[in-house]
Amino acid sequence: MCVFVLAHDHHLKYLSVAICWIAKNNYNIPVILHLLDDFLTVQASDTSGDRTMALITLIFNRLNIPLSKKKTVGPHTTLEYLGIILDTDKMEARLPQDKVERIIYFIGTFLRRHSIKKRELLQLLGHFNFAARVHYTWTDFCNLSHKPID
Repeated sequence: MCVFVLAHDHHLKYLSVAICWIAKNNYNIPVILHLLDDFLTVQASDTSGDRTMALITLIFNRLNIPLSKKKTVGPHTTLEYLGIILDTDKMEARLPQDKVERIIYFIGTFLRRHSIKKRELLQLLGHFNFAARVHYTWTDFCNLSHKPID
């Protein structure tokens, strides 16, 4: 898996779709996902992640689009994408430890009180909502990883 992040652009949606199309159709990168300016490529363990990384870098260089050096990682079997850790060795998705600890802290503070403010409840629900994304992300990721690659 590799993660690539664009440094900056105003028309991210269309640009991201175009980059994915170019990667798939011109460079035979079978699985590339994006959310605005965050990209994720996935390939089988028997293929070269270094090749995919080089091709993606080539695409961005040819299009004269800068990549964020800080956020460009891979190839790795474990990485954080959109705030969720994807681990293909263990075949699991999980929250980073700091997010888990933050949720536990919120729950602990609320358990010691008789009432909470609406804003605090909404904040806790927001954390739960994000945590629930892990299940859906992993389900989508597993479905994607089981599709045959042409």
